[in-house]
Amino acid sequence: MSIGRLLFRSFCRSRAFFAAVVALVFSLTAAVAQEPSPLGSWDIVLSGHQRGIARIAFYEDGTLEGVTILTSNDRTIVHTNRGFLLTNWYGGGLLQGSWIYERTNQISGYINLISQFSPGRTNTTTNGISFRGKAKARLNLLATGPQGKVSMRGIPLVANDIIDLGGGSSYLGSLRTRTAPYPTLEIFSLNTDDPNTYSVSGGGPGYTYTGTFLVSNQRYAAFFQNRGSGTNGALVSAYAGPFNVRKQRGTLIGTDGIRPVIKYRISPESP
Repeated sequence: MSIGRLLFRSFCRSRAFFAAVVALVFSLTAAVAQEPSPLGSWDIVLSGHQRGIARIAFYEDGTLEGVTILTSNDRTIVHTNRGFLLTNWYGGGLLQGSWIYERTNQISGYINLISQFSPGRTNTTTNGISFRGKAKARLNLLATGPQGKVSMRGIPLVANDIIDLGGGSSYLGSLRTRTAPYPTLEIFSLNTDDPNTYSVSGGGPGYTYTGTFLVSNQRYAAFFQNRGSGTNGALVSAYAGPFNVRKQRGTLIGTDGIRPVIKYRISPESP
């Protein structure tokens, strides 16, 4: 077993799994630019029935690993899996799966979402999708599963495309729903963990949270928040949407598991 694989499994059991896995997949970028192959690390934007960002590394032995933050386009909250293993269709977690060449430049495979939100909790496969598509200079995959169709658009994750939003500045988050007459305001800060990946510390009226913020060079961002545990389990939110890196502003859409459609506007602290 390689050192990289040992590190991946070790970090899966830690609270820092997002940063750890992103660091691992980022180290494999060189293979992507050399040939029309999925080998290496990819910066992927998800759209369709689920939206978000994924960082996925494809290996020569036919396996893949990565991380994701995703939310859903559904307008209603599903509380049962209706016969499918679909218990965590928004939030964040690890990705594991397998792939093969179906024909030249055409790959197929599957991806499982592995969830672990609290220390000591056993990793759980919560979502699974099948995918098929082309891997050339860009990655264009169509994934399908109980949650519907998901488009996966990827570009190589390379060192000269790193975005750095971390530092001493704070950000304002404004949450709006259709039923609320006024917004809920949050303040949070970003700390750079790994390429285009930030740990988050923030809060709003009556609560605090930690989380992870992923930025894509495809002008997109995804935001995962964890407020801890409540009477019905983990209190998590996930948002995804367009993000302007230069202006550090974005309008994301997501859910907290109770309100199905929340608009989350992000703006930087004024100098």
